[in-house]
Amino acid sequence: MNRIKIWAKQFGPFILFSVWPFLSFVEHNKREITNYSEITVLALSSIACGFFLIGIFKAIFRKTEIQRIALVTGLGIATFFSFQIAVLIVQTFSGWWNIYYLVGWLIAFTSAVGFGIYAGKHKDLYKAVTFAGLVVVGIPLISVIWHSLQPRTTYQTTTLGGTQTAKSLNDSVAKPPNIYHFILDAYSRADVLKKYYNYDNSNFLDSLRRLNFQVIDKSFSNYPSTLYSLSTTLNMDYFLPSGPNTLSKIDQNSPIFNSVKGGDSVVSTRLRELGYTMFYANHKGSSDTNCEPNCIKGKSFLSALQFEILRMTPLYGILDQWYNHSIRNWGFFHQKSLEPVIDRLDTLRPDPIYLYAHILSPHSPFIYKRDCSERSEVDLQMTTNKIKQSASTSKQHYIDEIVCLNSRVSHAVQRIVNRDPGGIIIVQSDHGLYIPEGENLDEGRAALIRASNINFMRLPNNCSYKLPSLMSVINTFHVIFACLEQRPLKLISDRVFYVKDNGFAELPNLQ
Repeated sequence: MNRIKIWAKQFGPFILFSVWPFLSFVEHNKREITNYSEITVLALSSIACGFFLIGIFKAIFRKTEIQRIALVTGLGIATFFSFQIAVLIVQTFSGWWNIYYLVGWLIAFTSAVGFGIYAGKHKDLYKAVTFAGLVVVGIPLISVIWHSLQPRTTYQTTTLGGTQTAKSLNDSVAKPPNIYHFILDAYSRADVLKKYYNYDNSNFLDSLRRLNFQVIDKSFSNYPSTLYSLSTTLNMDYFLPSGPNTLSKIDQNSPIFNSVKGGDSVVSTRLRELGYTMFYANHKGSSDTNCEPNCIKGKSFLSALQFEILRMTPLYGILDQWYNHSIRNWGFFHQKSLEPVIDRLDTLRPDPIYLYAHILSPHSPFIYKRDCSERSEVDLQMTTNKIKQSASTSKQHYIDEIVCLNSRVSHAVQRIVNRDPGGIIIVQSDHGLYIPEGENLDEGRAALIRASNINFMRLPNNCSYKLPSLMSVINTFHVIFACLEQRPLKLISDRVFYVKDNGFAELPNLQ
């Protein structure tokens, strides 16, 4: 018992401050993280590195007490993973950017280490720091535990192993058509681009119409964020509760949400039953999907979580400052380009295939100019409370990215039409973009604009449906399966939800 007490006294603050960044990350992202094993491995690896450093420092400073060295190491690790806090502080209290992020972090790091050296020599202050470590760890820990203990319901109207569309294909359909499904992240509808961005997207829409695409002029996403929107589309029904404080009732470990990353869904289950081979290109990164062996990967070699952990450190600031161009090929940034998908189009076998290509573009950061060349400098700080560029510049960069993306999409769909004229092509976005600062909009109107997404479909000649001008993405595969099964089209009601009072509220009017 005495040994445990001594060990806790010597290394307790080190453990607390080493664990805090990861526990805080989990607390802030508890509704998004579905697998805690990776974050646990990263946290344990950080602690192991900390013990290694303690051993080195003790060998160098032999006369220094081990608990003092451990405290300094723990505070150093905590500050090392606090780079984004330094970013927010710099942005809040000054107009300086770029190198000043690193300067701000360096000041915080040296201050923390200096304080640790001083506190380690004073018994009462050491106790106070230990208590502070218990508080900063206890707050997010209690929050995570409380969240995990809340009653949750997987709001699911279908069974992933079942077949809501279990009807067999019509005998006249010798071979099901290939399906090419492109999701372009945060691409706003044409009328929104015209009104709020002063950009006319009609040339692009007209080019799709000439290829026999149906353009749904008043399309909506059913939810305001990727996870909820796409999982709803891929499971063909509403499964999330609405009303105040309903977000806490949603089970983030539900297999429903894994469908966004290539896991099973109502759509994928049914398509596999019909003989489809599934291919996935997912902006979540190369290792954060369940699509093996048919993943279409770019150059990304970090998972989405690994990339977010990297962003917590000054290493990200260094890469952003001096290797900005290189870091764009890390994590999910590389998945802003359609090129890896276009390059693979001719090799997707065997037929019939379902291609799910979730592309980060035109979502920020805005990397591409109109001619698809890359900007020399791109703000890769994605979680900031201020925007570096003016509202007009930010709008212009968004439009530039759309113009580049339009050319790539046109190239992709033309290539598909040429080689597979009977294929089904879906081009849609998971949601629109928030309107930049400067527009005075009420809550409902802002939510409606956010939900105003693009939605284009090219169906085979034997599917003569005239799609309604107002249709939400939840009906996407109601159309596709009606086409595959050669039956009358039956759509479900279009509903749009937005976040209000820590829950989902429904928009009463979609006009």
